[in-house]
Amino acid sequence: MILETPPDGYSDARGINNAGTVVGNTHILQDPDGPPGYKLAWATVWEDGKATLIYEGLTPRYPRPYGMAYAVNRCGIVSGGTSVSHSSYANIWKHAVLQEMTWVTGDPTSPAFGINDAGQVVGFIRGFPSSPGFVWDGTKVQLFNNPFGGRWTSLYGINNGGQMVGSASTSTNNETRAVLWNGSTPTALANPLGGTYSSALAINNRGQAVGSASSPDGSVTHAVLWDRGSAIDLGTPPGFEDSFATAINELGLVVGKSYLPDGEVRATLWFRRTGVDLNSLLDPQTVASGWVLRDAEGINDRGWIVGNAVNTQTNQWAGYLLKP
Repeated sequence: MILETPPDGYSDARGINNAGTVVGNTHILQDPDGPPGYKLAWATVWEDGKATLIYEGLTPRYPRPYGMAYAVNRCGIVSGGTSVSHSSYANIWKHAVLQEMTWVTGDPTSPAFGINDAGQVVGFIRGFPSSPGFVWDGTKVQLFNNPFGGRWTSLYGINNGGQMVGSASTSTNNETRAVLWNGSTPTALANPLGGTYSSALAINNRGQAVGSASSPDGSVTHAVLWDRGSAIDLGTPPGFEDSFATAINELGLVVGKSYLPDGEVRATLWFRRTGVDLNSLLDPQTVASGWVLRDAEGINDRGWIVGNAVNTQTNQWAGYLLKP
């Protein structure tokens, strides 16, 4: 299912909960009330493919709405950010009403990414000397500084047990390591490819985490599953060179994207640790109409997958919902 998208813009889907609520963004390529080239973006919720723009409750900080939604929990609370100039600010939306993380002074960047069913949101802050990660429960904020003596920390995913995953730079800032936090205790996750880059983006309630990692010379990047102390290279579907994992459900199904040798990207599902190009599962009518699934950003426990597609015949970009 292609999600409702304006004809003069595009959409991208980022997350889905078990009820089938999809969140992401709707972009208008030209603000009718703004200067030439000024774009608008709204955080968006899709129910049964129909879009609702969630910009109610914007504060005077936002003279023009530019919202981003990344995840949605069981209760329908949406996490994301609202962008102003070159900075973005962590938000949650409860019933389409915005709540901003207002404690940050100055003008740092502080987007919010993952959210669990308790409403705890994770993200990172840039603009402070330590550039920490954070957890915000809608009332108080807890900061997580770099565990390796590096300059920055990023948190991307959190499960219902409070385990968090992300990445952090090393003291030389020449290496990025995937990290798991159990409470305030960080653990560096192994890189199965042996390179200097790894990052974890999502974690399920069983403690399985996914992300990506590079080879020693940086020429190859593969999707990775971290499971009970093991780091597993998920590889790519046949014929692909690089891959990235973005989400995992409670059944251990992993989604993300893979790159062909010519640089083209395709949405990917890893089932029993074997990668499949999701385009190979599309019905002939969808393929004939020109749609290509470029990435997969989220998967719920029913196996419903959301991500982003392009129509090669019309050049329309839109979010999609794929049901098994």
